[in-house]
Amino acid sequence: MSLYEISSKKIIVPQNLAKIPVRAEYDLIVAGGGVAGISAAIAAGREGVKTLLIERNGFLGGTATAAAMAIFGAPYSHAHGIYREICDRLIEAGGGSLAKTCVVFDPEVFKWVVLEMLNEAGVTVMPYTVVVDAILDENQTVRGLVICNKQGQEAILSKVTIDCTGDADVAYYSGAQYQKGREKDEKMRPLTLIFRIGNVDFEKLKAYTDKHPEKFSNQPDKNLFDLENNAIRLFGFFEELEKARSKGEITGDIHYLRFEGGNVKAKTLFLNTTRVYHKDGTNAEHLFQSDVEARKQIDELLAFLRKYVPGCEDCVLLDTANNLGVRETRRIIGEFIFDEEHVASKTLFSDRIAINYQYGLVGAPMHSPDGGEGSMKDSRERGGVKAFLHGYSLPYRILIPKGINSLLVAGRCLSVTHLGDHWTRPMPTCMITGQAAGVAAALAIKTSLQPRDLKISDLQEALRSQKINLGEFK
Repeated sequence: MSLYEISSKKIIVPQNLAKIPVRAEYDLIVAGGGVAGISAAIAAGREGVKTLLIERNGFLGGTATAAAMAIFGAPYSHAHGIYREICDRLIEAGGGSLAKTCVVFDPEVFKWVVLEMLNEAGVTVMPYTVVVDAILDENQTVRGLVICNKQGQEAILSKVTIDCTGDADVAYYSGAQYQKGREKDEKMRPLTLIFRIGNVDFEKLKAYTDKHPEKFSNQPDKNLFDLENNAIRLFGFFEELEKARSKGEITGDIHYLRFEGGNVKAKTLFLNTTRVYHKDGTNAEHLFQSDVEARKQIDELLAFLRKYVPGCEDCVLLDTANNLGVRETRRIIGEFIFDEEHVASKTLFSDRIAINYQYGLVGAPMHSPDGGEGSMKDSRERGGVKAFLHGYSLPYRILIPKGINSLLVAGRCLSVTHLGDHWTRPMPTCMITGQAAGVAAALAIKTSLQPRDLKISDLQEALRSQKINLGEFK
């Protein structure tokens, strides 16, 4: 043990404590075990490179499990690559079901299914571990990561690293350029704590929705009540929420209910309804404040459900998500910045890594940082303009941070604008960009090239072999 030199401004670390042991060396480190990181690690493992996947939780899945977002909001008919494989494995395991516009799944089954797939791909998984720094050399090349867990701080070296942390933590530690939130003011989309209720009378709830369709969204991807396929995705109760708000029964900025996933047989439903605005998901104090505010909202929403929602009169709170759902924080500045205009124009990029499909409305911001989501002024959720399934291509360059070598990003922290983020942050897209990053990293390792220097035709050939759709729009 050594003594620190302490002042009110800084702590000077003794020399012997500054020596961090190297625990291991890998071809590839994937930081973050959410859906993007899982796909990146599986893809790279299948290409034969020695891969390590690091995750802060004791299980994998990120938004799909820790945040309890138990639904993929894109149709299975357009699924491809590892995303489609995961859907197939979930269904085979009895933990997934197909609906017209989405795939609903059991988060607990998801945790096990992806562990099996990672094991089959030869990936080493390191849970209960956080990344605390990036190791760079004089050429701005990432040579590995400093991690921390119960063993203390250790270094792990790598040839290439993929940042799938969602918040661009590795890129940030590497000194990469980034932007945060909306370009004009850095405000970010709201945070959410998903919760699950039990003892729901589905027959009574469905009878009410069938009788009062005007009370619910008319968007094709947000009005689904398929009891046979265990698929519920229902947005509504707008008028009831406004009535409760006028009485002071709901005090948060909440204007509608969002039922997203559940289990008909078990009589359970997930609610993606709490909204906490004006917080920064990269600030620990803000995260705790958001958690406290969300739990206050849940308490009010439980009373609302019992009073206003048929079939929920006797509902009980079963649990809340392990982690807050964070929609937006840092996004890297990459070799190219993807924007919503590229969706609208159906730009077919020559360096595309996928043709993707997502429901949405071009020009109608989703989860606005300004609040009022689901209110009378929100034409998107109130159904004033109908969303439809958009096809768009994703360029490889949005995975490459400017000025940093041997680093790729995937998932939520891609090089995109605030509006472009709507089309890249959904979980199906995160799995696609994760898979592309994993394949690109493997090729870079095998050819001793920097990821930015890969021959695009070689990358696209490898992606096609992993069943990624790179063709024309359907």
